[in-house]
Formats: sequence, C-alpha cells, structure tokens
Amino acid sequence: MGVSTLHRKESDGQHTYHVVPVEDATGETYPHTFEETADGIEYRGAGEPGDIDERDDAPASAVSQLEAYTGESPADA
Repeated sequence: MGVSTLHRKESDGQHTYHVVPVEDATGETYPHTFEETADGIEYRGAGEPGDIDERDDAPASAVSQLEAYTGESPADA
C-alpha cells in the first residue's frame, strides 16, 4: 500500500490531501493525512480527511514515505 492523493471539494474550496499508510508495532495499518497548503505540505493527523485524530507530530515513517512520493518535506515535520 502506498501514498494516496485525494482532491476534495469542501465549503471553503478544493483541498488536496496525501494519505500515508503506516504500520505500527502490532502490525495494524493506520492512515496519516497531510494537506497541500499555500505554505507547503502540512501534517493534519491520523485518519482519513474528514475523520482526523489531530496529533502534533507525524510518524517519521509517514514523513519519509511522503518525501519519497512528493519530493518535498512537510512544512511541520
């Protein structure tokens, strides 16, 4: 499973999200969502867009997968 890019029309306009699956120590896979903004790519939290559990820091494995996919580093990594 790799990075998915989603384009969603929301009340304030269209948003582009990158959803990165990350496997934890128990073998469970959880999505982590990043959003493309005017300031760069920003981490939004664990979960899919629309159902995000906000967290302060993205897992390092999610950041490295996203960097390999987009060629950019998240602004808040």
